[in-house]
Amino acid sequence: MPDPKFDLWHGVNRKDIEWYPRVDEEKCKGSGICVTSCGRRVFRYDYRRRKAKVVYPYNCMVGCQTCGSLCPEGAISFPGGREKVQQIVAQWDILSRVKEELEARREDLEFKEE
Repeated sequence: MPDPKFDLWHGVNRKDIEWYPRVDEEKCKGSGICVTSCGRRVFRYDYRRRKAKVVYPYNCMVGCQTCGSLCPEGAISFPGGREKVQQIVAQWDILSRVKEELEARREDLEFKEE
């Protein structure tokens, strides 16, 4: 099920951002590493066909490509790679949003020498 905690990415509605994995059915050999490695539960596994399926694309973290990096068959792709992510960051002015978030969460995120 889609997880509402992933509905926004730095204040932007996640469904307004085209970033999610696609599985090439021809290349997918069913290793399942994408399914078991994705902490956001984007994938499910079709046990009958032995294939990974993208079921909840908007749970995917914008910019994450871990599943694609891990796939031994290279069956997972993203729209535009790094260039697309940089375009999204610029389009939505994500860096200023991040600066505001860093200040708002300073107590929680600040590095302190121990």
